[in-house]
Amino acid sequence: DGSSVTSYVGTNSQTIDSRATGRVYGLRYLAYLALTLKASERLKSNPVVTSLVQGLKVQTWNGSRWSGDVQKSYSRNPAACLRDYLTSTRYGAGLLESFIDDTSFGEVYDYCDALIDDNDGGTQVRFRLDIVIDSKRAHLDILNDLLATFGGFLVFNGKKLKLRVEKSEAPVQAFTMDSIVENSFHYEYVPR
Repeated sequence: DGSSVTSYVGTNSQTIDSRATGRVYGLRYLAYLALTLKASERLKSNPVVTSLVQGLKVQTWNGSRWSGDVQKSYSRNPAACLRDYLTSTRYGAGLLESFIDDTSFGEVYDYCDALIDDNDGGTQVRFRLDIVIDSKRAHLDILNDLLATFGGFLVFNGKKLKLRVEKSEAPVQAFTMDSIVENSFHYEYVPR
């Protein structure tokens, strides 16, 4: 009796709970609990409050295309989380989706979600991502952390950013001194 809790899930329009005191700014996009706890025979000392948080909703891959913004859902797939980080203008790198090669990100999505033997008589997905991003860190450092979780790397090919993952594959091109054309090297970069 006398205790209450209000959950805030991190929407862009949520307000600051009336129980917040001191200098509290914003709290939009932040999931938090506002609690009022009344000491009683059952509630003594310093209580421990826990919660399970699933994080952001992101676009997911259905095998042939990425879901739109309206159909976002929670995902721990590293390819989906990386794609979301790269395209987010609020907390990410802010790249236009037109710079992203959807097919390559989808292929890595499927690779990460593939079921593999867990060496205990069952299966588990190949890769999952659970990470907290410090928005004050440099984009390149955050990208390196995200990519390291599943052996991923980015390749700029033409006008698109492609996602690849380190795995055993047959080579598609073998270069020798006879097959390299002198002065043929060139490179491009994305402004962001």
